[in-house]
Amino acid sequence: MWISDEKEHLQIVEEIEHSPDRTAAIVACAFLEESLKERLKFSLRKSSGTVESMLGFKGSLGSLFAKNQLAYAMEIYEDDTRHNIDTIAQIRNVFAHRTRVVSFKEAPPRKLCAGLRSDLPDLMPPFIRKAGEPPPVPEPRDHFIYVVKNVLMTLLWSGPGDPPKTHYVHVPSPHKSG
Repeated sequence: MWISDEKEHLQIVEEIEHSPDRTAAIVACAFLEESLKERLKFSLRKSSGTVESMLGFKGSLGSLFAKNQLAYAMEIYEDDTRHNIDTIAQIRNVFAHRTRVVSFKEAPPRKLCAGLRSDLPDLMPPFIRKAGEPPPVPEPRDHFIYVVKNVLMTLLWSGPGDPPKTHYVHVPSPHKSG
């Protein structure tokens, strides 16, 4: 069962895929944080405003970092997802606070994207490398969007038939940054 509006989810993912890099990073992180908040609300005790207050902007769990740590402690997901959420937040901060960084191909976002944990490099066609060579490094923007989609799948699905705690879905981005 989806714990959010699946249609809205798909529209936001489409917006992320087709937006310029700065917009994609900021919108992706905002949507990811809102999805994490919804997942925590779904998983925590229902009470009159207590959970909403804790998860609100000024609440004790108001920051993305605090929400991420709680979800990890509650075993909602594994360490790779915790790490990826932290890295996505760092990427968002680079785009939000450095006016001259406008592309995933620039040094800070490119390096952070290289640290995202996923199976995308293994999914890249083996014929483009020689035997024994490691998988190629994916384009930073494609890797970012791929990981964001997988984190969202982990957060927004609950109930019987849950996807694995690390669930990768490959849908290549049609956008070419540059």
